[in-house]
Amino acid sequence: MNRILLSSLIEQIEGATVVGFDNPREALERLFEDPPDIVLVDQMMERMSGVDFIREARARPAIDAIPIVMVTSNERKEIREQALEAGATDFIAKPFDTSEIKARVRNLMTLRRASDPRSGIAGIAELLAEAFSEQDRRSNQSAMRTPSDRRVAAYAAVMLQDLGIPDLGRRIMQVAMTFDALAAGTPGRNAVTLDEARAHVVAEAGGKLDRNAVDTFLRNWDLIEQIYDSSASSRDI
Repeated sequence: MNRILLSSLIEQIEGATVVGFDNPREALERLFEDPPDIVLVDQMMERMSGVDFIREARARPAIDAIPIVMVTSNERKEIREQALEAGATDFIAKPFDTSEIKARVRNLMTLRRASDPRSGIAGIAELLAEAFSEQDRRSNQSAMRTPSDRRVAAYAAVMLQDLGIPDLGRRIMQVAMTFDALAAGTPGRNAVTLDEARAHVVAEAGGKLDRNAVDTFLRNWDLIEQIYDSSASSRDI
């Protein structure tokens, strides 16, 4: 991939700083010393394939939660399967679309920062464990296991961070769970569009759902969409 062009595109994203490497070994060393929010790697490199790079990176526990995106022109299914097995989070096809790259990287950065222990959002998200644990005890299921659980936690963490009032956690969770059940669908009930799910949440404000929590949901709508779209991109791979 054209590293200079790709770097310039990503640096247009607010809050993004790019460190590029020609040598994958040097990139791995830096990755282990100072883990970033996201990693982009080309499948075709001189000293190492992208799949091998991902495999070595994922061998370190500290890299488990970092999104790794493979940039590739290879449409062979087996290459993508190997990359997924190695630990790839997403793919960007070459020749790439500049808008797609910026959107995908921005979405993954948002999710990464929501789960990063250094993030205030991550600290607030600890509160969500209690809600899922209670749900776990009632249903005998493993808490925080499904993609829906993780999305709901991310929605709620964003809203809690915005409010700065952790004791609204239960009401925030009700909004997040209602929205995701509608947008993603549930057994026996088809998914609706994001706009329809949002309209339903608004209609329930002041009734089944706390009005302040719904207002916070609407204030953070752009981030809510990013979280959902990023999850949808991963499911479509």
